Amino acid sequence: QAVAEVNGKVVDVSPLLKKGEIIKAGTVLIRIDPTPYQLMVAQSESNIQNIRAQMEELEAVERNQKSLLEIEEKTLALSRKELERKEQLFKRKIIAESDYDREQASYYQQLIKVQNLKNALNLVPANRKALTATLAMNRVKLETAELDLEYTLIRAPINCRITEIKVEKSQFVQKGQVLAGADGTDVAEIQAQISIDKMINLLKSVGQTASIARLDFKALQAIFRLNARVKLKIGELEAHWDARFVRADAGIDPQTRTVGIIVAVDDPYEKIRIGDRPPLVRNMFCEVELSGRPLFRKIIIPRSALHDGRVYTLDPHNRLVSKEI
Repeated sequence: QAVAEVNGKVVDVSPLLKKGEIIKAGTVLIRIDPTPYQLMVAQSESNIQNIRAQMEELEAVERNQKSLLEIEEKTLALSRKELERKEQLFKRKIIAESDYDREQASYYQQLIKVQNLKNALNLVPANRKALTATLAMNRVKLETAELDLEYTLIRAPINCRITEIKVEKSQFVQKGQVLAGADGTDVAEIQAQISIDKMINLLKSVGQTASIARLDFKALQAIFRLNARVKLKIGELEAHWDARFVRADAGIDPQTRTVGIIVAVDDPYEKIRIGDRPPLVRNMFCEVELSGRPLFRKIIIPRSALHDGRVYTLDPHNRLVSKEI
């Protein structure tokens, strides 16, 4: 099923999107208006550029403040020396108390400048972390916007045949809405119901124990060695395909007491013969023939040759000998 992953108006529907049409993988089938999502991409890219500019500005501010701090610290050292000199002069009563007080005020003003610069520098790492987090968030928004923009193009994921169409050009579609349906053409799976006793007879030919829970699906055919053949009869037409055993159903039908067996025909559309072998399509009724390996030291005889559990065979002298079987 082709499901809309974004909201929007359908601006284009491929002329190939018609019921029964065979589509190659990657073919664009539906286009949803990409304009809102292109704007979201442009906005996210703009936000990222803005944040990068702020980070560059922060780096420049940090460098400038470090340079200023070096200068102000040198000035503070000179101011401290001058304060100490005037303190000695004041103790010796060479200068007035007012001169000493002015020098103290000048020193404390310089100390405040140095402390303000240090405080500003201490905030730089926190501001850098905040900008880095905002940049990461906007990168996620950009990736989301780019994904949404990509989702405006609905392509055939596999080689398929269109089975249903539920969308038209200019229609507004909602996220999650089913737009079309298709069947893959690479493989056709057929489920056949086999009676339990016949299935047991088939599996007797395996001749070994196997833990199904530990098996890879690809190994099932090699373990069970079941050959499959699919037959189709429509009037006088009789067609057949070589198939492969894929898996068994998870349960048993409680009404018919049968086991569901799934077989697969690979590339059924490449095996079409016009007038002789049609394609395998959904809901087509087929016969499935399963065969296992030949059983050891066993032969098939006509049922009419069986007499009360005994059969007549020839001995080396061409005489009839009755044997129990």
